[in-house]
Amino acid sequence: MTLWRKILLVCLIVIGISLLADFVTGKWLTRTQPLSEAHKIERLTDTTISDATVIFGNSRAELGYYTPALGNHVYNYGFPNQSFDVMCFMLELELKKQQAGAVIIDVHHGFFEHDPQTNINISTFLPFINSNADVRNFIKTQGRYKPYYSVPGMRYYGNYTTYLEPLLAHQQQGDENTYINGGIYANESFSKAALARRVEKKKDKELYFTFDAHKDSLLQQILRQHPERTFVFALSPYHSSASATLVNAYAMLQYFAGLDTKYTNVIFVQADAAYPDNYLKDTIHLNKAGAQVFSAALRKQMEEKGIVLL
Repeated sequence: MTLWRKILLVCLIVIGISLLADFVTGKWLTRTQPLSEAHKIERLTDTTISDATVIFGNSRAELGYYTPALGNHVYNYGFPNQSFDVMCFMLELELKKQQAGAVIIDVHHGFFEHDPQTNINISTFLPFINSNADVRNFIKTQGRYKPYYSVPGMRYYGNYTTYLEPLLAHQQQGDENTYINGGIYANESFSKAALARRVEKKKDKELYFTFDAHKDSLLQQILRQHPERTFVFALSPYHSSASATLVNAYAMLQYFAGLDTKYTNVIFVQADAAYPDNYLKDTIHLNKAGAQVFSAALRKQMEEKGIVLL
């Protein structure tokens, strides 16, 4: 066999392996894998899938809103680092379905903050760049698009382990977490020692709610354009040490209470009080027990305001 034939054979083998890896990843590790963030985008882009109530937000939403306590037809679209821009894009996909269910949005001090490099996990969107124009345009407008993302066999390069990590973690953790309808719920409380270390780190920390006029305008436009949907802005519980770090908490509460007053399809609710340590995963996240209690209370508050959850 000549040198050129050997080189050609090696190239064909590499291409074949790359295409096989691409197929396996796209078939079993992304769209159809319930533990992956990409599966949540798959649900949103599939117009045949609808839920009576949907939840958006970062990891606080993913861990803190226990779907069975809220209703039988609730799906949790929360995932880590879901910023305002990412949430708005996901909302656009959801609102195209033209249903009438409630939309629950978790709020926090960094509600309007966004950094494309930090808040866009490209592996979440890669499987859809070739098949969905909305996803492709979003990634491009955020400056995160690279030409090879559209090339089968190359697009997942550098991201294969990202898709495998949730599966491996799930296998290793056993019964540590419960996975239900998009939510991930920690079955154990944070250890007292670990919680004490977190509290100490937050002792002198100062955080601020920052209003963004442009993003506020985008949000209010969504609220106006979809009077058929009820938007529930909810402030889930923090540990008292975390709450104390927010210097201008009143400004945040006033902003969301203002949306409640201004729009008939908006309500703002918050946890009644700080939750005990045994309801916490850490200083900013609830564990399963805390999520169950908070979600039951949230459902009650919503029903008192006339929102029926199925």
